[in-house]
Amino acid sequence: MTARCPVCEAAGPPRPVPARVGGARLGCAACGAAWLPGAPSGEEAAGLYGEAYFRGGEGAPLGYRDYEDDAALVRAQARARLRAIGGRQPPPGALLEVGCATGLLLDEARARGWAVGGVEVSPWAAARAEARLGPGTVVRGALGEVDLPAAAYDVAVADDVIEHLADPVAGLRALRRALRPGGLLALQTPAVGGLLHRASGAGWFHFKADHPVLLTPEALGLALRRAGFAAVELRPAARRVDLAYIASRLGHWSRPAGTLAGATLRRLPGGRRPFPLPTGEVVAFARAT
Repeated sequence: MTARCPVCEAAGPPRPVPARVGGARLGCAACGAAWLPGAPSGEEAAGLYGEAYFRGGEGAPLGYRDYEDDAALVRAQARARLRAIGGRQPPPGALLEVGCATGLLLDEARARGWAVGGVEVSPWAAARAEARLGPGTVVRGALGEVDLPAAAYDVAVADDVIEHLADPVAGLRALRRALRPGGLLALQTPAVGGLLHRASGAGWFHFKADHPVLLTPEALGLALRRAGFAAVELRPAARRVDLAYIASRLGHWSRPAGTLAGATLRRLPGGRRPFPLPTGEVVAFARAT
């Protein structure tokens, strides 16, 4: 069997990637990327991202435990991201977030002096973001399938986005076109071979149908350079979590256990206090050329 890698375009026999959930994956022997042939992406996948995806409804195992209930964690993560961005590209300026969900990071950015805009594929989340940020702030659709103004932004944020794209290089090119020359891209994505992948093996929770392509740090750096970015900085990522959130993640293996543990810890003192936890993901900063 011969296959072409969607990241580096190397053609050859793919290596098998053990995955107990989300379907059988192929792995690139050249860059290490792992992809799911035939997975939905873009507007084709928009139906996956309804309210149940964000609110943890039954029959929606792909998404969040409860995005709204975890708003304090999301805001804590957003503030950390904005501090890191501000050290490289301080406000004021125009900031775009792709995958803006209900607009919490954009709300934090606006409070810090950024002019903000968002892109969100979920109609439910986009409507909530617009209610928070104002009409016309959020473009509804998938990266690569929406029209973004060229050279309009100083910063683009794309956390937990490119793993949802069947063609991550094309998505990164769309972001590069939206940035002004020298503009900053900040993104975070799960890393093949990272801490949680190694610990979880074939049961890694990022092996999901809505994650068609997962990258190694090396593959991410290559994708960024192919898309027209330079000065690529890659480093391990830490995510803001709390004890209740960690307990709820047990639901990937056992929903009853995760629900019980999460509900118990939410009631305990300190159970909802955010702290940084290395999660085996990778964060990247790069400049548009």
